[in-house]
Amino acid sequence: MKMKNQPAEENVGLVTKSTSTNIAHVDPRLNFPLQFKKNKKRLFILICFFTISVAMLSYAGLSPTTAASHLLSTPLQLFDGILRHGRQDEQKSVKEILERVAMPKSKTVIITALNAAWAKKGTMIDIFLESLKNGQGTLTLLHHLLIVSVDKIAYRRCLTIHPHCLFISTPGVDFSGEQLLLSEDYIKLMWRRIRFLQTVLQMNYTFLFTDADVLWLRNPLTLLEADPEADFQIACDQYNGNPSDKHNHPNAGFTYVRPNERTVRFYGYWYKERTRGARMADQEVLNAIKSEDEFARIGLKMKFLDTRYIGGFCAMRSTDMTKAITMHANCCKGLKAKLADLRMILEKWKAWQLVHRKATMISASRGDQTRPSQNNSAVAMDPRFPTPFACPRSWQ
Repeated sequence: MKMKNQPAEENVGLVTKSTSTNIAHVDPRLNFPLQFKKNKKRLFILICFFTISVAMLSYAGLSPTTAASHLLSTPLQLFDGILRHGRQDEQKSVKEILERVAMPKSKTVIITALNAAWAKKGTMIDIFLESLKNGQGTLTLLHHLLIVSVDKIAYRRCLTIHPHCLFISTPGVDFSGEQLLLSEDYIKLMWRRIRFLQTVLQMNYTFLFTDADVLWLRNPLTLLEADPEADFQIACDQYNGNPSDKHNHPNAGFTYVRPNERTVRFYGYWYKERTRGARMADQEVLNAIKSEDEFARIGLKMKFLDTRYIGGFCAMRSTDMTKAITMHANCCKGLKAKLADLRMILEKWKAWQLVHRKATMISASRGDQTRPSQNNSAVAMDPRFPTPFACPRSWQ
């Protein structure tokens, strides 16, 4: 029973659940036939759903064989909505997909969240995946990327573009529209995310969470794994040069977290403190609690990431293409503005890589033992990122 004034975020499920109904008591001797009848009905529904899904994917451009293979290789979360009930089964479902997606040795999984607005063809999720396909050493990371969809539309699109998809739901909340910064549904979505990430830690998985409006230019794990003492590493909107200084301005859209007692406690505490203010999302609450005594008692080893490497629009002046690992469309309002500037930067990055690659090949063919000369086109090409034009105007 839902308690009065209980926040909607507490009553969440990994799949859409059917409305419960009252069932009359049945003679125990009839239990087996009844269960058999129910299972037959569920099996019939499952077969029908599978057949329709294959037909839809075939219509979208996949052959029937490929469509069936794709459907069987993905977590059947919509089937789970019919066949599974209860929190234990929900956790089992998450555990199963994490086991498939995580890197074998480190048990690290890359996670991003997706709603319908960002899932449309040619929009945010496509740019995000394109960056991973064109980055340096990032292509293989796609095997370890889990896309967590927060509505059915995003989940259906995920199934057509990526093998690892999970659908989580929040009853009574529609996350499908564009979530503007600090809007009511945006804040609910951020706290839903924190709750889910705590679950991942409780299952003993390391995660690298990334917003989908982050371009991946190089593999960030080399940097993140270099500090085994850090429990929690987070990107910054503004970085003052000291990775342990809590006066840095963190951005929760890119976090690398190791599972242990401290991080699990921290995420629980972080989520609990959401009640501080109706207009405070996860990032605002983190800024408020990171210097408080209760936070200090957890003993979390927190590290702020240098914007020269884990960059963003807020700190473009400190980042260029020779150093940048990721680029986040922060300090920007609205999907349209983010898309325009991210596309411009991704195209510049691809062009710079192409020139650099050709110069390296020429140098190797000549037997050069040193770097290309300053007259070489790879060096002569300006390594600075183009200045965003749409995002600064998005606040007007």
